[in-house]
Amino acid sequence: MMTARLAHFCRTTTQSVSMSATQSPGRGGLTSFGKRFLGSVLCVLAFSCGSATAGAPTISDIANQSTNRGVSTAAIPFTVGDAETAAASLTVSASSSNQALVPNSSIVFGGSGANRTVTVTPKAFLNGGQSGIATITITVSDGVLTSSDTFVITSVAPAGTVVAWGAGKTNTGIDREFGQSTVPVGLSGVTAIAAGDEHTVALKSDGTVVAWGYNLLGEPTSVPVGLSSVTAIAAGSLHTAALKSDGTVVVWGYNQFGQATIPAGLSGVTAIAAGSGHTVALKSDGTVVAWGANYNGQTTIPVGLSGVTAIAAGGYHTAALKSDGTVVAWGLNTSGQTTVPVGLSGVKAIAVGAVHTVALKSDGTVVAWGYNVDGQTNVPAGLSG
Repeated sequence: MMTARLAHFCRTTTQSVSMSATQSPGRGGLTSFGKRFLGSVLCVLAFSCGSATAGAPTISDIANQSTNRGVSTAAIPFTVGDAETAAASLTVSASSSNQALVPNSSIVFGGSGANRTVTVTPKAFLNGGQSGIATITITVSDGVLTSSDTFVITSVAPAGTVVAWGAGKTNTGIDREFGQSTVPVGLSGVTAIAAGDEHTVALKSDGTVVAWGYNLLGEPTSVPVGLSSVTAIAAGSLHTAALKSDGTVVVWGYNQFGQATIPAGLSGVTAIAAGSGHTVALKSDGTVVAWGANYNGQTTIPVGLSGVTAIAAGGYHTAALKSDGTVVAWGLNTSGQTTVPVGLSGVKAIAVGAVHTVALKSDGTVVAWGYNVDGQTNVPAGLSG
């Protein structure tokens, strides 16, 4: 439309100048030829201007994308075009709003002419990697004018991967960093994890175990060669335990208190737990076996304890959940961590920290007791569900 209007202007200008020359001959100024020439120049200028502003190049809409971190998208198709410039001469470029997740160098174009493609590859972070998003802007240019389209790419951590963070420090702030939060490159297929004082353990879907971090005293990350068919794992301060599908237990690492010395003949185990220096096993008959450090009574099972469905081990104490929804705890009680609240019932899961204990009730509420200097047993008001 703009070009058509300018062409009309060109014709009428030429005509006007020609008529003026015919009607007013010999009055000085431009000759008739000169005026017709001027009109032609105006025509050319007007037409050229109309061509330059007739419209920017076009680019089709690109839908939002999602992919696992470190995994390229498929080649995403889009089209470009321009009224005055051949599609093959159009240039495309890209920019990312999140260079940490998708650097510009990870955006690659393909195709030719009007039919182009773009492939985006989010970074595969060394330490598992966070999920994240980036806005990708694709720009097409004819050398003068440009047009752009944006789309969002979401990079997600695939199921079975591990993300770890933090560093080990003593209560006086001394650095105890031993790589416990540096996840091995390529680790995948993980179904369970456990963390010791300064080491981390992962159970894979193929029944094998991977461990990393501190490996000096007793080598808690030195997984026994050939270990397989593992169904559960637990990590103590400096030792690691694994439950096998046949109901037997394998323990390795620091053994100063016998925490890695499995009681002879132990079998029929359905769950395991590891404390600072002790190990606990729940058997299929609902009884509990414990071994290792016992200077606070943490491995002295209460007489007659049975009907247990779950176990947990803290720094120096042990807890058991019974089938009737009640909890029993024993061991160190300096902060009341083994003093179960009177009347507590309807419990369906338990967990323990170094010196506190937590219970989840069937109504979705939480009860906690024990050491509370940092508010660890102050359950938020209204927490439920």
